[in-house]
Amino acid sequence: MKFNVSVVVAIATGLITLVAYFIPLAPLQAVRGALLQSGAILATVALMLGAGNLLSVHARKIRDRKPGHLYSIFLVISLLSVFIVVTIFGTQHPYSVWIVTQVQQPLEVALTGLLAGVLVIAGVRVMFRRPHWSTYLFFVTAVIVLLGTAPLPFVAIPVLQGFRNWLAQVPAVGGGRGLLLGIALGAATTGLRVLMGFDQPYQR
Repeated sequence: MKFNVSVVVAIATGLITLVAYFIPLAPLQAVRGALLQSGAILATVALMLGAGNLLSVHARKIRDRKPGHLYSIFLVISLLSVFIVVTIFGTQHPYSVWIVTQVQQPLEVALTGLLAGVLVIAGVRVMFRRPHWSTYLFFVTAVIVLLGTAPLPFVAIPVLQGFRNWLAQVPAVGGGRGLLLGIALGAATTGLRVLMGFDQPYQR
């Protein structure tokens, strides 16, 4: 296997960070802290570069008046407005908090409601196209969760609400934990492959 400087640096950085978690030596902890801070700085720079690239792409779209450029105008205005307000006043200022509570949260709620409707419609379409017991189970579960969550006018169905709570606390939590375990195992496997030099994503 051919090693170069970038591979050696990546493996050494990963090993030092990993070993410092298990061996509480002051020099290792100091090096680990410096590496983590450097990683946070690099992630911030990468985020800024991504935001700049997003702005440039949509600015070209607005300039060339491509289809959907009106959405690009709203995106650019929103991004610059939030960036300017948070940069000038800080994250805890009432202006910044107002953006989150009065703009972002209502948009998230609206998107969540839209997602719920899309899931129900998708379940109905799949039931007619590919009838299967898992499809019916998905549709019935989605309807029960919606009826148990949505505030129905002049109607209270405690049985549905209790069943909805059980679905959210038992099967959903179990499935979520299984997904998290799978993600953790996948991340650990990927990290080991990078430490051993089999995967070299930093050279792509």
